Amino acid sequence: MPFDHQSHANLFAVQAWLDEHGTAAANAARLLRGAAAADGVFRLIHDVRHAERFSRLMRTRLEALHRLLSLEDADRDPFPSMLPLHPADPRVLEICLLADNLSSLLSEIAPAQPVAA
Repeated sequence: MPFDHQSHANLFAVQAWLDEHGTAAANAARLLRGAAAADGVFRLIHDVRHAERFSRLMRTRLEALHRLLSLEDADRDPFPSMLPLHPADPRVLEICLLADNLSSLLSEIAPAQPVAA
């Protein structure tokens, strides 16, 4: 398979984002959906850290993390937040900033170049 510069650039961008924000994203996932959600983020961190190329599954998992952090699926979620958060809670701002930052990453890696299956 030929070397795919875009896939590698995307992988490096995601690795850098997860190195900087991965633990915070896992903590936010734990707060919003519980330990299983946090474990999923830590699995994503591990998988991305050991990957040779950026895959469609990785993109899907990042998009799911973004939906969780931005509460996009909250109204369709059969399992409400683990902990009700007041809008003034400082953790709400942190989660919003994480969601915005992840949105920027997803936009950066979104060009129509195909990703590995």
